[in-house]
Amino acid sequence: MQRLQTALTDRFRIERTLGRGGMATVFLGEDLKHHRQVALKVLDPELAAAIGPERFLREIETAARLTHPHVLPLFDSGEADGLLYYTMPYVEGESLRDRLGREKQLPLDDALRIAKEVADALGYAHSRGVIHRDIKPENILLQSGHAVVADFGIARAVAAAGGEALTATGIVVGTPAYMSPEQAAGSGVLDGRSDLYSLGCVLYEMLAGQPPFTGPTVESLVRQHLNVTPRPVTELRTAVPQATVAALHRVLAKTPADRYVTTGEFAAALVPGETLTARAGEPARGLPRSALVAGAVAALALGAWLAWSPLSAWLRHRNAPAQAAKKEWILVAEFEGPNDEPDLARAAQAMTATALDQSGLVMTVPRDQLGQALEQAGRPDTLRVDGRLGRELAYRSGIRSVLEGRVSRVGTGYSLALRLSDSGSDSTLITVDGSARDRDALIPTIDRLARRLRQELGENPAAVRATRGLNVIITPSFEAYRKIDQGADHYNATGDAVGSMRFLRDALLLDPDCAYAYLDKAVNFQSQGKPDSAVWASDQALSRPRRLTDEQRLAGEAGRALVRADFAGARQAVNRQLQLYPAGPGASAAYSDRAALNVFEGRYIEGMEDSRRCVESGAAFGAGNVALSNRANCERMAGQLDAAERTASRLGGGFWQWHAVHLAVARNNWARAESLCASPPRDMVTDPRGNPLAAAVQVALAGRRGEVRAAQDGIARAVALWGARNDLSLTPRQALFLALVSGTPVPELDAATAHDTTTGGVITRGWHAALVGDVAAARGALSELRRRSPDELARAGAAREFLEASIAAAEHRWSDVIRLIGSAALRGDDGGFSNWRRIGPVPERWLVAEAWEHVGPPDSAAAAFERVLLPPQSRGIVLFVPYAHQRLVMIYASMGRLDDAERHWEEFSATFTNPDPEVKHLFDEARAVIMELRAMAHPRSQKG
Repeated sequence: MQRLQTALTDRFRIERTLGRGGMATVFLGEDLKHHRQVALKVLDPELAAAIGPERFLREIETAARLTHPHVLPLFDSGEADGLLYYTMPYVEGESLRDRLGREKQLPLDDALRIAKEVADALGYAHSRGVIHRDIKPENILLQSGHAVVADFGIARAVAAAGGEALTATGIVVGTPAYMSPEQAAGSGVLDGRSDLYSLGCVLYEMLAGQPPFTGPTVESLVRQHLNVTPRPVTELRTAVPQATVAALHRVLAKTPADRYVTTGEFAAALVPGETLTARAGEPARGLPRSALVAGAVAALALGAWLAWSPLSAWLRHRNAPAQAAKKEWILVAEFEGPNDEPDLARAAQAMTATALDQSGLVMTVPRDQLGQALEQAGRPDTLRVDGRLGRELAYRSGIRSVLEGRVSRVGTGYSLALRLSDSGSDSTLITVDGSARDRDALIPTIDRLARRLRQELGENPAAVRATRGLNVIITPSFEAYRKIDQGADHYNATGDAVGSMRFLRDALLLDPDCAYAYLDKAVNFQSQGKPDSAVWASDQALSRPRRLTDEQRLAGEAGRALVRADFAGARQAVNRQLQLYPAGPGASAAYSDRAALNVFEGRYIEGMEDSRRCVESGAAFGAGNVALSNRANCERMAGQLDAAERTASRLGGGFWQWHAVHLAVARNNWARAESLCASPPRDMVTDPRGNPLAAAVQVALAGRRGEVRAAQDGIARAVALWGARNDLSLTPRQALFLALVSGTPVPELDAATAHDTTTGGVITRGWHAALVGDVAAARGALSELRRRSPDELARAGAAREFLEASIAAAEHRWSDVIRLIGSAALRGDDGGFSNWRRIGPVPERWLVAEAWEHVGPPDSAAAAFERVLLPPQSRGIVLFVPYAHQRLVMIYASMGRLDDAERHWEEFSATFTNPDPEVKHLFDEARAVIMELRAMAHPRSQKG
């Protein structure tokens, strides 16, 4: 330690030893130049001498280029007094080894999440030709509960640089308990499947409490890896789901060809296929439309991943279907009713479907899927689906039965008759009928007839009796239910949340304790950008537990948690719902909701799996647009562009155009994106004010070409047309970000934003003030922000820290910028609020990168700007990319790294083709340094 301190006295102060391994010793040190704590890893002197510094440092550069949320980056590397070292961020917390030492076996959800996060990091590295070679619990750090893989590529660098000299030291690259068979056999050629095997060993230990093989010597372990099949993990822990057992068996295969090809395939296979069943006597029960949380179509704009907006993304129909493999579909045709009471038959039809959806044997086709069925049959989606047409549609799709209904007026009361028929023969299967003395009496009549139908279909009478009545879980007032139904139809037809709210107010005047209506109010409040009111409405519903089924309550808790940005609470509620009601009416929506959570947290592989389950569990006539759109988004975010293309091809209208444009942008095919916007699909409902998607593409193209004034004008026009909260992020925040990256004057805020009192508005005003140098106004906005409620601040995510960092940047306190948002930028945290989040983590990452430019070293600045550009498939329709490439040209040129500078120069010069006079200097400066660097590298070729 003294030798090390003496050798590095000008750079680091060594504080203490953190740990020792087979190849290196780790010290906690302080970087004296940047005043930060680092983990300083020093290779064993004997190993360092065998390898030699030049080759080791050359090889380690590959690992230094890795930038990923689950990869611990390398800060620096070098040689001092014959010692080879490299530095990394010091992560406060513990390693997976520490946690396993304390807990031995981890909870199933934690073990699978950690394995999938490590798989995500490995997949990223493998795609760049880097194999870790030493995956083990000691190299998996737990930062805020999430996995971060350390020492990425170090073992590769040692192996590649050491060659035969390495063997003489007696050091084995890799850890015997986690080595793949080919690594244990000393194969010099390894690929990603070797890391995959090691990850399987780690997951096995997290579940079983011990690695798959144990033994007293290295030779014993090597022999077992080569020849012995590990015990099934269920022998040590019986609760491990079969899907996980099967995935572990395959990934621990002796031959690489028998394992999964990629870590992504392994991660997708890990999702448990077994869930708990509902309690005896508790059949699946119907949910109101607002109690089913589903991912709305995600909107990306100018570099933003708009993940699903929490409550406003709830399904806008009331009968999300249960899993098709577990129940039989029934198509409910449109009921007949008195001509002078047109809403009566429609409300009776919806209530009958809700009552039948509580069955453990059957489920009804959601009303909004009938339009999809008509489209598939080549019929106008405006046709009335009566019994005859319903049987035709059902027969085409393999649905065996159709329910018809007739409500007739009898004196001052009503009669109701239901007929279940065979879709192929039109023969009657079951008929039931009853009467009601008035409208309100229709509700118990519908409930009674639905129960009779279920018993006639063979359902257990005890299960039928256990179902709570419609008058409890919905409302005893038929008129109140009709108002709720009208409100849902109004929103579906117009998107007018304020107008829909009038119907809900009328319903609550008739039934003040209607939890069903309060859940719908929560949806409408969130749609209006009123999260506090949405939480209040959710609380009103959840405070009436007698008026909710258990499934409704869990779905309502998940929605409330999402609005409060309590992602852990939302995940817990959704997981519980799926455990208890895997075939419930809300299963499809719950899978979609969990997919949303996975996307929020960057778990794209898990999001893909949940999106797939949503599609499979919610499609009587094939997957609908919303479910398919969510799946395509997850596939694109996971980098599986071909799969996303195939999924998007099944979409129609605006759904297809949106995905087609974003996929074209992800492939950097801007000509196709522009062409797709110019020719919208024939079945797309157009906005009379214009196509915001096309506007976003034009703004991005202008900004990327260097036409900053045109881009700023386009953003201003979009704000005037669609408002500052428009779904494609053509917002004042993007105008500010464009000014930041291009170095051009900061535009004035529009009047609406200047007086916006929401938390997002306060952050935007504060950021604007910091950018123009009005630090006092920026601090005033920060003080206003700090007075907000805890829920508001939770939804703001890292935005408050970003505003503080923007003030620090305005005062040139660059070290404070890194301290305030360095960790958030590394993780990829964003601003939390939907109307702030849509820029994503890019402004934070840009500000951190600028700070590193000022405090150094340049390789840290380069790594930070490289992180701005990641991940390419999720950038969306962005305009900042060429400006990041230009910064990287300048940084790499200053370091003399011609190849890296050339790579970014090619990207920058191909895009930045028509710069405004104010930004033309960016092109000239980059070209000048490239020419100078080329001349230095090839002096003779530059003569003449």
